[in-house]
Amino acid sequence: MILDIITRWLLEPANVMWLVQMLSMLLFIYVLSFLEGRFYNRALERLKQTSKVWDDALVISLHQPCRLLIWGVGLSYVVQHAPKIFSVSILSESMEGIRVFLVIVAGVLFLYKLTGQIEQNLARVEPDKKSFDPATAKVIGRALRTILLLLFGLMAMNAIGIDISGLLTFGGVGTLVIGLAGKELLSNFFGGLFIIWDKPFTVGEWIRLPDKNLEGVVEEIGWRMTRMRTFDRRPMFVPNATFSSVAIENPSRMYNRRIKHNVGVRYDDAKRIPGIVEDIRAMLREHPDIDQRQFMMVHLLEFGPSSLDISIYCFTKTTNWEAFRDVQEDVFLRVIEIIEKHGGECAFPTRTLHVPEPVTMDQKEHLSTT
Repeated sequence: MILDIITRWLLEPANVMWLVQMLSMLLFIYVLSFLEGRFYNRALERLKQTSKVWDDALVISLHQPCRLLIWGVGLSYVVQHAPKIFSVSILSESMEGIRVFLVIVAGVLFLYKLTGQIEQNLARVEPDKKSFDPATAKVIGRALRTILLLLFGLMAMNAIGIDISGLLTFGGVGTLVIGLAGKELLSNFFGGLFIIWDKPFTVGEWIRLPDKNLEGVVEEIGWRMTRMRTFDRRPMFVPNATFSSVAIENPSRMYNRRIKHNVGVRYDDAKRIPGIVEDIRAMLREHPDIDQRQFMMVHLLEFGPSSLDISIYCFTKTTNWEAFRDVQEDVFLRVIEIIEKHGGECAFPTRTLHVPEPVTMDQKEHLSTT
């Protein structure tokens, strides 16, 4: 029965002509899509051999929108010719709006993918050539894509005949209500923006919040909160509004690390103190890892309970924690050598008990007590 229907349908010249037209249009769409794919692959292969990354981003962003337009617009024309045979006029009337909608979708898709490619390229730029850090690129990329999606929604509703003026009026009132209800959320949002603009820290830096007793390495700066990793490897999530109300210490941006320590020498070595102090100063001036441009100080500081305390104050050239420990260890060992070279010794807590007269006990008292 179905075969008979198809046979009778094909006997109509108009139907055969329509079928040929549809197949021709589908073949044309396929060939156009194939050529676009070949051009994309060839262009991308050549552009990857160059040092520029922005032309790659443009070609990659254009690929999917072009394919969407080729197939979407092409099939819309195929469907538009169908009502002439099947007498479905509603399809013919809606194709123009659908094509406008597809153009809007393709444009938004292109911009959406382009912002993503720009974000990736900025994150891959060498550190000495960066104008801003990857976290900034990530946040700006998210903001642009969110705006694009909102604009797409408004344009799409307008394209299909929905009046958006009333929606915008309601949106203004709704924004006011949401702003009053979500004060904390907005505080975190603007706190994140201030972090991006002022850059008190970036991803990968070690920061401290003394007022909140928080410390860790920044892993991600988000819309609402910043993720940190403490030194015992636990994740810590801090609302962005917190950073606008507390002091932020950023040890990662220090120029030097400080050695500040007291060395105790015995009171018996008091006469050796001037020579020891002078040799420690000379050692620090000649040390290759001590920054001679920074303030340096070695003095007899105070009379301690069981030692004469010599204060050592200087700065290392390195800011790396492990390298600093190595330099500090070397300085301490050299100080010990200097003290021993002068015949002195490092002091340790001692207590001397003075007994004015020997205590004796005669035999009778001893027997009575036992």
